[in-house]
Amino acid sequence: MKIVNLTRHTIVVMGGSDGDREIAPSGEQARLATSEDFVEEIDGIPFYRQREGRVVGLPAQSPGTVYIVSSTVRRELPERGDLVSPGYPIRSKDGRQQGCRGLVYGARK
Repeated sequence: MKIVNLTRHTIVVMGGSDGDREIAPSGEQARLATSEDFVEEIDGIPFYRQREGRVVGLPAQSPGTVYIVSSTVRRELPERGDLVSPGYPIRSKDGRQQGCRGLVYGARK
């Protein structure tokens, strides 16, 4: 199976049967487009309302390929059984995320 990382971060899957595995970004990014509208200013701080749009940068499904995307993108497209997100974070003693225990499917056909 081919795994394509459509995030901007290296995904580190820790503790698999073959040991830790790093999955580098592909150079393409799937994301949820957003727009922002100014609402008001309070005590000199601007406040905005953010609106989510459609998913951009996601290739069509390809047999034998899964795409690593953010959980936000994955939840936006529950009909896409080829989308996974990093799941089960593994953190250092100071709370920084070092990797994940595995990848999480949404809906799966």
